[in-house]
Amino acid sequence: MLNTEGNPYRSFEPATSTRRFRLGLSHIGQLVMLPALMGSLRDIAPNIKIDSLDLDELSANLLESGKLDLAIGYATDLQTGFYQQRLFTENYVCIMRPDHPRIRGALSREGYLAEAHLALDAPGTGHTRLEKPCSNRALTATSRCECHRIWALKPLSAPLTCWPSCRHGWGAPWRDKARPSALALPFSIEPYEIRQYWHERYHRDAGNMWLRKQVFEHLSNLPEVFPSI
Repeated sequence: MLNTEGNPYRSFEPATSTRRFRLGLSHIGQLVMLPALMGSLRDIAPNIKIDSLDLDELSANLLESGKLDLAIGYATDLQTGFYQQRLFTENYVCIMRPDHPRIRGALSREGYLAEAHLALDAPGTGHTRLEKPCSNRALTATSRCECHRIWALKPLSAPLTCWPSCRHGWGAPWRDKARPSALALPFSIEPYEIRQYWHERYHRDAGNMWLRKQVFEHLSNLPEVFPSI
């Protein structure tokens, strides 16, 4: 959070700073991006603190007030008054258990509709972008279970779900023998960009500038867990 003691734009020394930063992250970001970032900062800024909040409809006001330093994810409402920087482009794939009894090698429209799905209601992600193309193409599938937290997916043995292509560790919940198979969707959907956002009021804040630089260097353009299909 913005340091309110003295000049908020004074120099920032990561090696000695005890500043507390607050990040707005999607559920996936909290699961994967936050640990990756913390691991990268451990040696260069050992005494800083980082708090994580859900990326949601309150994020814009929190960024403007200085109660949130950065928001990271897919956030269409952070436009006027905000700076933004692209980290990477994300796509969707369809994942399923590796021993699926009916789907082999490719996923057809009929096969997609015939299966029960696991629905994810996750604020701060691009999941809502699936609703319109599915509706327009009559591709609304039957949902067996709906989850509001991304980490609830692994214990569930749902046969089919749409999922980001898992760039730089999105597939972390399945980094074991239960890692699912990934197939191309039976319909097209435009890719979307994951960005970091900050309010113009803190654009020149030294600590905010440093943190943005770290996020970009360590979290942008890293390889996918599920390569492009």
